[in-house]
Amino acid sequence: MKNTYNQLIPHLKNVFNRPFKFFERNISNAVETINSAYTFDDIDLYQ
Repeated sequence: MKNTYNQLIPHLKNVFNRPFKFFERNISNAVETINSAYTFDDIDLYQ
């Protein structure tokens, strides 16, 4: 998920330019939250 997101960032910045910067932080936080949730789920499942 993170790799795909990181690969899309430059393209999205070129397309949206300034408007995208307004949302970039929120999108990044959402992705990190989702990844953290999956990480905790994995820990619970395998321990």
